[in-house]
Amino acid sequence: MISAGIDCGAKNTKTIIMKDGQIIGKGMVLTGFGQNKAIVASWEAALKNAGISEGDVERTCGTGSGKNSIKNVAGLVNDIKAMAKAANFFFPDARTVADVGAEDGRAVKIDENGDVMDFAINEKCAAGAGAFNEEHIAQVPEAEGVYQLYDEDKNILAIKGTPDLRKGLLEDLEDGSSAAWFNFEEDKMYSQRESELIQQYLQEHGEMPGGGDSDLDDLF
Repeated sequence: MISAGIDCGAKNTKTIIMKDGQIIGKGMVLTGFGQNKAIVASWEAALKNAGISEGDVERTCGTGSGKNSIKNVAGLVNDIKAMAKAANFFFPDARTVADVGAEDGRAVKIDENGDVMDFAINEKCAAGAGAFNEEHIAQVPEAEGVYQLYDEDKNILAIKGTPDLRKGLLEDLEDGSSAAWFNFEEDKMYSQRESELIQQYLQEHGEMPGGGDSDLDDLF
C-alpha cells in the first residue's frame, strides 16, 4: 500500500510518501504566505522523488498548524499525535520527544507504541515566530526587518517593514491589533523586502493583506 502524509507548518510544508512501511519519497518547501501553494509544491516534489503519480497514492492524511488547508485527505491528525508517531517510527526506544517549532515548543511522553501519555506546550518565540503578546515580542531583536501579523486562523493581516522589529510589533500591540500570531525576518533592505512580500501576497490573493485597499503606488 502506498500512503502519504502532509505536514503544513508555520515555516515549512513537508510531504512524505511511504510504501509498505518504508519511505520512498520526500518533499519540503517554505510555507510562506500561501499554504495551498506550499501544500501542492511539497506534494508534487514528493511524488517526483518517489517516481510515482498521484493516482498511485491510496491514502493521505494531514497535520500541522495549517492542516485545515489540506484538502481531499482521509483524515487530519493533531500535531502532538503526529510527532509522537513519527518519533516512534524513527526512534522506537524513545519515550520523551521534544519539538521546537516555528510557533511553539512541545514535549511529549510516549509509550512503546508511540501513543501519547502526557504532553506540554510552551508558546515561546522560536524560528522567528510566536504568539502576539508582550512576552514574546520582548524576545524579538531591535533590528531592521519585516514582520507579518496573523489572525487566529493564520490568515495574514499585515506585512510591515521597519527599522526596529521589536518597536514596530509593540506599536501594533499597543494600537490594539487583532493579531494572534506574528513572524519576522531580519533584513537591512526591509523596504524592498516588504514590497516583495506584498507583491507575492497580491499575486496569490488579489488583494492587500487584511483585505485593505491601500494605495499600491506607495509600495512599488
